[in-house]
Amino acid sequence: MAPSSRQRLAKYGLLLCAQLLALLVFALLSRAESGRPPGTRDVPLGRAEFPHKLAIVFVDSLSDRVARDVRVMPHLHALAESGVALEVTPCRDQLTYLCLRALLTGYDESSLLALRGNFSHDKAESDNLLDRLAEAGRRVAMVGSHDFEPYQSAQFTAKFGPGNQDSERRLLSDLAAIDPSRQAEVTIFGFSNGDRTAHAFGTANSEYSSAFSAIDDAIGQIASWAGRDTDLFVFGDHGHDEMGRHLPGLASTTYAVYAGPSFRHGVELQARLTDHRAILGALLGVPTPPSYTGPDFARIFAPGALNRATALDSHELVAPSRRAGVAGLRWILAGFALIAAIAIGHHLLDLAGLGRALSWLASALAMSLMALAGAGYDVLRQHIHDHGSEPERSFYLLVP
Repeated sequence: MAPSSRQRLAKYGLLLCAQLLALLVFALLSRAESGRPPGTRDVPLGRAEFPHKLAIVFVDSLSDRVARDVRVMPHLHALAESGVALEVTPCRDQLTYLCLRALLTGYDESSLLALRGNFSHDKAESDNLLDRLAEAGRRVAMVGSHDFEPYQSAQFTAKFGPGNQDSERRLLSDLAAIDPSRQAEVTIFGFSNGDRTAHAFGTANSEYSSAFSAIDDAIGQIASWAGRDTDLFVFGDHGHDEMGRHLPGLASTTYAVYAGPSFRHGVELQARLTDHRAILGALLGVPTPPSYTGPDFARIFAPGALNRATALDSHELVAPSRRAGVAGLRWILAGFALIAAIAIGHHLLDLAGLGRALSWLASALAMSLMALAGAGYDVLRQHIHDHGSEPERSFYLLVP
C-alpha cells in the first residue's frame, strides 16, 4: 500500500475515533437512564380481598390548570373536594407512552439509543401493575383510547376506539357490551381527545374548553356508574403549556384525584407520576417496587383501608437513594473522552494544514459544543415537537 494511501487511511481512522469520542461525551453528559435499579425486588403486599372495586379514568394531557378550573371541569372539582387531589410531576420525557409506563412500573425510564423501545411495549411478566394484577387472577376491563392497548395481554376484556369526542361519549355503553355483568374488579377508561385538541388549538381556543368539558361530563357519568362503594382514580399523564406542547423543561404539571371509601376526604398533596404505582399497588394488594417518593400513606388512605391485607406503611416502599458516585463517574469519563477527542481533532486539523494554535482552538470549540449539547440535551429538545404515532418519532427527539 502506498504511503499516501496509508496516511489517508490513518486520517480517516483518526476522524472516526474523534467522532465516536465526541458521541460518547454527548451520551455521558446527557441524562443517563434510568428505570429499575439492578437487583431491586418488589415488596410482597399480600392478597387484598377487594372490598371495593376500582375505576381508573385516564385523561391524556390533563393539565393541572384545566383540572382546577371549576367552570370547565366541575365534576372533577367535586371529586377532588371529596377525595385526595394531587398536583403531579409527569415523567421526564412528558410523552404519553413513557408516562404510562412510568406509572405502571414505578420507574421513569427511557433510553437515549432505544428508538423503537421507548415507544413499544414487549410483554414482560410482572414488570408492571397490569401484569401483576393478571398474575393474581384479577380481572381488568378497558375501554377507550388505544394508549393502554400495548398492555391488553394482561386484561380480562377490552374495547379500543378512535379516541375522538363521539367515541368517548359511548364508553359506558362499550363497557356494558364487553362486561355486562361487571365482573372486572378494575375498569380503565381512556380519554385522548383532550390531548389532540390541546395540540391542535392551544389552550386559549374555545375548542379546548369544550373538549375538556365533554371529558368532565363523562367523568361525572362514570362516577355515577361506579357508585358510592367503588374507588375512583382519575389521572393525567402530563399537562401542556399554553401552546399545547409537552416536552422536557416545559411547564406541564398534571393532576390526579383518588376518591371513594378507601381514601381520605378534602386532602391536597403533591406527588410524582411514578408514585401512583405504589399507591395502587398498596390499594390492590399486589407486589410493588420500592420506588415511592410521595406523601405518607396515612395522608392518602382512609383509616383501616390497608389493614385488610397487610400492616404496610409507605416507608416500606420508599425509593432507595441513588448512588452519588455514579453521576460523578460519568462526568470523569466524559472529561477523559473530551480530552482525547480534542487531542485527536487537533492532530487531524494540524495535518490538514490549519496551523498548531488554530487547530487546538477549532478542535476544542467543536468538541466543547458537543459536550454542551449533551449537558443541555433536554433543553435542546424543547425546540422539537413531533407527536405522531410511529415509534420512529423517538429519533426526532434526539435532534435539536
